[in-house]
Amino acid sequence: MKKYEKQADLILKRLSLVDKLTISDGAELLNITESSVRRIFAKMENSGLAIRLHGGLARLPQEHSSYSYSVEDTVNTEQKKKIAAAAAKFIADSRSVYLDSGSTLYRISLALSNFLNKTPCPNLKIFTNSLKNLEVLQGISSIRLSGGDYRASRRDFCGFLAETAVSRLNFDVCVLGTDGVTASGNLTTTDFDTAKLCMSAISHSAVKVLAADSSKFGKTALITYADLSDISVVITDSGIPEDYVNLLSSRNIKTIIV
Repeated sequence: MKKYEKQADLILKRLSLVDKLTISDGAELLNITESSVRRIFAKMENSGLAIRLHGGLARLPQEHSSYSYSVEDTVNTEQKKKIAAAAAKFIADSRSVYLDSGSTLYRISLALSNFLNKTPCPNLKIFTNSLKNLEVLQGISSIRLSGGDYRASRRDFCGFLAETAVSRLNFDVCVLGTDGVTASGNLTTTDFDTAKLCMSAISHSAVKVLAADSSKFGKTALITYADLSDISVVITDSGIPEDYVNLLSSRNIKTIIV
């Protein structure tokens, strides 16, 4: 990871805990001069990662916040591990699987790697746009990377090449994440590239699995890419609000709560 990306990740992690970071706070956090912090803050604002205020930086409103893998990977880790174990068992018997990117899908890749080490599935073919998933599963299973434009914030690939690759394939199962599930059942994400890949994976998969920890229910990101009715199976943890359990039941969606 480049120096700026590491610094931006540290700032985003701190902003996930506080509403605002002053220039002096940033200098202390990164152990650099205040003039260097000003340049980093300006670059982060230009990249849409945060909002500059007088004398500091503030996080974006939740519904418009940009995604940071490094931040997400530190949130609800125990819930994600439980979801990952259930998802790995669910998909291991498939022949072709598409794995989305993101911290939950990375945990699923780790769990699937452990499962396959004990119970090899030679007919399983995995496709993904995630560099993190590839790093975990290479040498364990047949895995192919979509290619495309690399996004450091998500540790994945997107764009024309990735979209073309996914649209030409047919999967037994796709496993997707989300940045938020609205009260009406919309699945949302922060950017158009992620939305287009998820939409394509849904269109080309027989079984569509949503793997999301309970904190994602009740949140809204910028772009809707699907509805819960497009999903075959939801895997989540026991913290899911009762309203969403009822919503899933009313739509006859198989729900695995761990």
